[in-house]
Amino acid sequence: MILFCHLLVGAAIATKIQIPFLALILAFLSHYLLDALPHYEYSIKNIQTKQWKKTKLEFLKIALDFCAGIALIFAISEKQLIIFAGAILAVLPDASTFFYLITSNKILKLHDVFHKAVHFNKNSEFTKTKSFLFLGILTQISITILAIATFLFWS
Repeated sequence: MILFCHLLVGAAIATKIQIPFLALILAFLSHYLLDALPHYEYSIKNIQTKQWKKTKLEFLKIALDFCAGIALIFAISEKQLIIFAGAILAVLPDASTFFYLITSNKILKLHDVFHKAVHFNKNSEFTKTKSFLFLGILTQISITILAIATFLFWS
């Protein structure tokens, strides 16, 4: 799942759950739920294989994805710290995976194993089809619309 969707869902949860501690935990856990759904992801192969000289475009995609999500949250939310904390916690599992890649930390490895276990199976034959690409993009568009609707209409 792209960061944009994770950020929006985490922020939406933090907006609507009135108990801050619970809101932040649910925002964090939303990451795993979203990753379990069929979804599209852009390639970060060079980062994953630590080919650092080839990663500029991949880091640019990640930065734009992240900034677009934060900018939209800023534009449509009440700009409360809890909302941005929910958004950040919702992408923390991906950040942990990145830090595992660059450090090989044993604790982060445990998280990485769990993260991969709950993640939608990217290696099945279905994921190589146009139907999967359509389904993956449709899933993320639907999640984005629901998260934005949560900000704008659900009170």
